[in-house]
Amino acid sequence: MSLNGKEHLYEMRICNSCIRCIRIPNLGVIVYAIENLQEFEWIRNNVRPIDNRKNEFWGGNTVGNLLPKQFDKYLKILHPMYIDKFVQDKKLSWDEVGDVEGVPGERILWRHLATEVSIEFKPEINLWAIHNAFARRWPRYVIGAREGCLEEQCLQEMVRILEPFSKETYYVYFDIMKTCDFEEQLFAGQLDDLQLVMNYETIKNYSDKEKYSPTYIWSDDKEICINTDYDLQFTIVGCSSRLFKKFINNEYLECLKVDYTTRN
Repeated sequence: MSLNGKEHLYEMRICNSCIRCIRIPNLGVIVYAIENLQEFEWIRNNVRPIDNRKNEFWGGNTVGNLLPKQFDKYLKILHPMYIDKFVQDKKLSWDEVGDVEGVPGERILWRHLATEVSIEFKPEINLWAIHNAFARRWPRYVIGAREGCLEEQCLQEMVRILEPFSKETYYVYFDIMKTCDFEEQLFAGQLDDLQLVMNYETIKNYSDKEKYSPTYIWSDDKEICINTDYDLQFTIVGCSSRLFKKFINNEYLECLKVDYTTRN
């Protein structure tokens, strides 16, 4: 489905009252708010249900709980972490200093932090593995990684990768944990415009300065689908082989190859 052009917009308004044109305040960007979530059902109906942790056969949640099993390749984008430039004592933990705000300095890659604490840098890596390596006391000198929110520069890198392939309409979906009214919200438009949809008033603030990034982003032809779950410190991508190469070779995004069965 293409949403380009005034003529097509007129047709959509006549044929489907569930699609409305909106303008992002102060930005002049036009996207489409879709009140009917039918376009999202291909994801909802094709991911594995979350297993009950009390089940004796529970083996943990996997990529398959977040993305459908239809993509050539899957990868994990690790959300950035930073060294606090004013903290020198690497044995000091956040528990010891209380509720203070860190001052991000130089970025530290997950692979380097894993080496520092002598754990394997593997597809299943997450913050809990690093946390356990620090005797379950998160070090004060490390800031991040964000849960459920991609940094602006990560989003910009993703858009830069997709721009040569962005003739399709793109969708962005926010789950109830990322909206102010706890209602699911779905938007559609061109890739460049959808970068700014997070500024829409109904999206919940991640911090004083920014809002949450989308839970899902996908292209109309379903060549790519991107998931940033609200309580994970990484983003999962399912895509074609040609896009996989672009992501995995990107110099800024710290990516790991995973598969449908990789545990989150």
